[in-house]
Amino acid sequence: MEMGKLIEVIGVKLVSYLFTSLIMYGIFRKTGEDKYKAFIPYYRIWVFYKLIDLSKLWFCLYIITCVLGYFANVLDLFNIKILGNYYLIIPFVSFVISVVLGIFVSDQLGNSFGKTRGFKIGYFFLPTIFGLIAAFDKSEYLGPNGR
Repeated sequence: MEMGKLIEVIGVKLVSYLFTSLIMYGIFRKTGEDKYKAFIPYYRIWVFYKLIDLSKLWFCLYIITCVLGYFANVLDLFNIKILGNYYLIIPFVSFVISVVLGIFVSDQLGNSFGKTRGFKIGYFFLPTIFGLIAAFDKSEYLGPNGR
């Protein structure tokens, strides 16, 4: 991998990390959770899922998509065709799990903050923008799944 490409990838990852941390910081602030947890990768997802009432199974599915994504990237990086022509199954399975997970997360987040169906759909398709809205608007945290 050339140096320019590596710097670009690191820059994109850093900006993504900062935006996600900002969103989680706002959500944790509203819920009364310790705000420093927003800056710890993976643990913040664990805490976030607990806040919106998603079980440990959903967190395990999240970790599986991460592992599958990293595995697929490594295979692609080194041009390894471990499964022959079927190596594209790995990113496809990761994508399907991510879509299902995204649907449940957007629904549970919307319920936890008393949001409308339109917000939930918006969060599914544009999670960064609607995550910022959920984190910094005037809505109140109603509890896990709106209870």
